[in-house]
Amino acid sequence: MHINQLDWITVVPIGLGSPESLEVTRLPVTRGMADMTLTGQRHQARWESIHIARFDWLWPRLNAGNAVVHGVKIDVQGMELDVLDGMREMLRLHRPALVLELHGGVDRSPLLEILIKAGYSGEAVPINPEPGESSAQFLDNHNYAFLATQ
Repeated sequence: MHINQLDWITVVPIGLGSPESLEVTRLPVTRGMADMTLTGQRHQARWESIHIARFDWLWPRLNAGNAVVHGVKIDVQGMELDVLDGMREMLRLHRPALVLELHGGVDRSPLLEILIKAGYSGEAVPINPEPGESSAQFLDNHNYAFLATQ
């Protein structure tokens, strides 16, 4: 049975990252989410063991022979670099529509480097721009759409 009768959605309780296969990692959890922005605040967060896999390893085991990915929304509370690193091959092959929420402490240079090497423009479109943000400023806690180059 699927929640809300959404037969086309399957929820897999695994976090995405960049290990070679499946591994268990202890991460800080708050509001029901693993949140790497809390790593220095051990006393304020509960820590849990979470299964983590790289998308490029996991997806062939789940996709039932249909590897195409049309869109990706990433909101991973400070793990953006690990998640993008773990899906480089899929991004390069399929170049899905990509929306990424950026968080504090995430270095934008290697993030943009991963995307450019995967075939995306280094430019992005702010989803909910701040006043005066006509081009992407890559602000913390904001979503940006990244476009694949031709």
